[in-house]
Amino acid sequence: MTTMIAAETRATAGASFEVDGLTVRFSGKTAVDNVSFRVAPGEALGIVGESGSGKSTTAMGAVGLLDPEIAAVEARHVRLDMTDLRGPGAPRAGILGRRIGVVFQNPMVALNPVLTIERQLTDHMRQHLHLDARAARARAIRLLGEVGITDAARRLSFYPFQFSGGMLQRITIAMALACDPELLIADEPTTALDATVQAEVVDLILSIRRSRGLSLIWITHDLALLNRVADRVAVMYAGRLVEIGPADVLLDHPAHPYAAGLLASVQSLWTGEGAEFLTIEGAPPPNGPEMPGCAFAPRCPRVFDRCATRPPMASTPADAAHGVACWLFDPKVQA
Repeated sequence: MTTMIAAETRATAGASFEVDGLTVRFSGKTAVDNVSFRVAPGEALGIVGESGSGKSTTAMGAVGLLDPEIAAVEARHVRLDMTDLRGPGAPRAGILGRRIGVVFQNPMVALNPVLTIERQLTDHMRQHLHLDARAARARAIRLLGEVGITDAARRLSFYPFQFSGGMLQRITIAMALACDPELLIADEPTTALDATVQAEVVDLILSIRRSRGLSLIWITHDLALLNRVADRVAVMYAGRLVEIGPADVLLDHPAHPYAAGLLASVQSLWTGEGAEFLTIEGAPPPNGPEMPGCAFAPRCPRVFDRCATRPPMASTPADAAHGVACWLFDPKVQA
């Protein structure tokens, strides 16, 4: 079945995806504050942060999946290759679902409970690929086989409640892949699953990413997962991007005091019985007006006067591809 899929699915070249100056507000309160990043063609970017840091809101705001009645989204630009998704007359409706696929955290939210799986998959493909009913059904069967759903032809007539959580997530992956996207966004796709099924879903997404050459954004709070799924890692805190760099470098040598504290606290869980459990004192600030200084300053063990002014993203001395928003890496401070 997998061989047939490979033969009948368009070879995908991952697209570049660039976000510049993204800000998201809810009722005037800032949830994402001037975030910029780029995903190169075929690259996997992991976005990590604790709950409420803005990582999912960043991705959903960038691709237009936030309700405009409750979310005010601004950006200098959001580009998929050379197509600006936020410019006047931008064809977002034709790109989302066609060139960008999304796997959501909760498959029960992503699927309509009163429509069959066949209806949901084939409607999606007929809208974007302009297939007739027979061709769309045949493609749906092949897609379900690709994601590990056995007896796919019969199960197309099932409703979401007739599947387990793990099977539902496989179906949402099939929907995300249905139109051969160039960029896949996986928004904490294993959160609602048990440990065994989590591992299966991770393996499935990574296998499909490799075989199709997809660009990937993987949103997670699981630091241990990042080395497996990401080429680069972006760390978010209080709606801001505080560090971004190659996964192996950032996870072994985090530069920002928040990223260092976050990794140290997680690693302290793995050091064995009797070891000290490390924490970061204090709590993240609530969403509100943009803060003039570093958002982490009230909790930072290395804070100094200049932290009252917001730091720019700057390269670390050891690696030009490793960026950190911290005054400790300002050349004048280092001198």
